[in-house]
Amino acid sequence: TVMPKKTCKPMTFNISLGTANVRTFYRGEEGYPGKLQYVREQFQAHGLHFLGLQESRCDQGTSFQNHIYRIASGHHGGHLGVELWVNLDQPYAQRGTSSRYFKRSDFVVVSQSPRHLLVHAQNEDLDFWLLSAHAPHGGTAQDVRESWWNQISQLIHEHVRHGDLLTMIDANARSGRTDEIHVFENDDTDNTNRSEERRVGK
Repeated sequence: TVMPKKTCKPMTFNISLGTANVRTFYRGEEGYPGKLQYVREQFQAHGLHFLGLQESRCDQGTSFQNHIYRIASGHHGGHLGVELWVNLDQPYAQRGTSSRYFKRSDFVVVSQSPRHLLVHAQNEDLDFWLLSAHAPHGGTAQDVRESWWNQISQLIHEHVRHGDLLTMIDANARSGRTDEIHVFENDDTDNTNRSEERRVGK
């Protein structure tokens, strides 16, 4: 839950987000035409405000099309690459008959790599953080996985501190056993990355 700033007038807030591993937007042997447009259409059709994407394999940079602000961390040798999409046409708050919308100037990239993108979102109503990330898979050497989880944890503690963080991640991990806080009755068993995620989070 993102906590709005204090305001003297009542306002109704609604923030929604999703995440997906797109397995490349690159139009090579592994890509196909129309995939980018399809994801864009689905993003807007579901009325989401934010979309975190992994394995886009696109160049670093930003773009704006069809009211979608797209921020890309950049690939590594044609692999990896995460993105954050913002739907500027989806109102995040309502005050009477007046709607509030995000603007491109509300977002600042604080840290990025082919596996993560940390963005600070701030305007007159809200102040929060967005993380799109892609953890190494379970077949990666343990020290590499452990190092990545430690680095992402340190990054969050360094920048976000006690702020609100919305995370969109391909953790390459199962949801794990129920804890009645984040995972409920549709739980799962742990795997290598889930165990590492639990350990780093302590």
